[in-house]
Amino acid sequence: MQPTGPGLPPLPPAPSGTKAAATAATWRVGQVLQGLVVRESSQGQTPLQIGRQLVQARTGSLQLSPGQPLRLEVVSLSRDLPVLRLLDTLRQDTVSQALRQALPAQRPLPQALTLLNQLAALPDAARSAPQLSRLVRSVIQQLPDPARVGTPEGLRQALTNSGLFLEGKLARAAAQAGNARAAAGQSPLPAQTAVQGDFKAGLLQLAAGLRQAAVTTGSARPPAAAGSPAPPVSPLTAGAPPLAAALAAAVGKAAPLPALESLASLRPGMPPRPQAGVDGRTLRLDLAQLLQRGGLLQQVESALSRVKLNQLASLPQERQQPPEWLVELPVRRGEDAIDVWGLRLRREGGRSDSETARNGAGWTVMLAFDLPGLGPVQARVSLSGERQISTRFLSEQGEPLRRLSEHLPRLRARLEQSGLVVQDLDVKRGRLREPPAPPPRGPILDDQA
Repeated sequence: MQPTGPGLPPLPPAPSGTKAAATAATWRVGQVLQGLVVRESSQGQTPLQIGRQLVQARTGSLQLSPGQPLRLEVVSLSRDLPVLRLLDTLRQDTVSQALRQALPAQRPLPQALTLLNQLAALPDAARSAPQLSRLVRSVIQQLPDPARVGTPEGLRQALTNSGLFLEGKLARAAAQAGNARAAAGQSPLPAQTAVQGDFKAGLLQLAAGLRQAAVTTGSARPPAAAGSPAPPVSPLTAGAPPLAAALAAAVGKAAPLPALESLASLRPGMPPRPQAGVDGRTLRLDLAQLLQRGGLLQQVESALSRVKLNQLASLPQERQQPPEWLVELPVRRGEDAIDVWGLRLRREGGRSDSETARNGAGWTVMLAFDLPGLGPVQARVSLSGERQISTRFLSEQGEPLRRLSEHLPRLRARLEQSGLVVQDLDVKRGRLREPPAPPPRGPILDDQA
């Protein structure tokens, strides 16, 4: 489907009959209309249903499919030819293409983090690529620890640096640089400073370094000639299992989800899933060997694809949907382990500014975590107005329920000490409710050979 957008010619409909003309007379410039493609285009014209009326639109070479829903903005009005602009088509095609690229490449973050955490802990003598080792250590050391995310400012900074907002930081830095050039005497914020500590930026820098190393040294060793001696084996990798099997054993439950299941987890309102923490002490790895086999670059790119999926899931939805952000936040636990906390943040409020002002805006946060000694847990935290808070923890296992129940009085006291009014606080067996699946808006996977 060839999209149209703000930079392309708008969509001018030719009303069919006096009833359609009367309908167009009720439109206003800037109004957004809901339309439906009735039949295929013929000779550059497409019949559309807008409201209860049939409108014959001059669409030119734009390819539209029967039954396709459209959002149309009224650009200008005239007696004979009102002009509409097609909204969202360009964006939806772009998002769909990005999903097609990221879905097969993504893997759960614990897989890449297991590898990076173990490589960052190697002694200096075992590191055969010092520059790449520094990049690996930088990615791991910039991850927040429990003490940092345990404070409001630390948590805010950790979410900001989760990778979800990297492009926004770069855009603001570029805009500030442009404003500084226009106004003498102001020093712009360098892009490198703007993205310092960002998880996605660190992964991108590491991936670039790995690609450069692959070009310089070759990503794989040539096959050994018959009778030639085998290459020396590093003591760190002697007897080590293949990378994929080793990662699967270390990560355990964080196995890759099928593409359609991963896609379903991105739906608005979908609760995040608990992911087992990372403890890579059982791995025996060598950086040089990983560079030669390309395994490290593959894992870093899979983590980047995972972050990109979260970014796509956090894009603004239709106007009637409140904004949401899907975040996977790695938190360092000591020197050997990393926990991945899943969060879906949703700003609650009315569908109109007046309703929000009348009832007050709130927030809902869905959490998912799997901590050692506790097990997989989901939680829902809702803040109404400025002070009323409700929290529910859920698990399908008995031990997490028992331990959480024991600590509820302490949590209630801490919340009340913070000035919050605790409305509900409980523990329940089960899982967070999943929203119903919406009707498909377009194909993500091409099933035609």
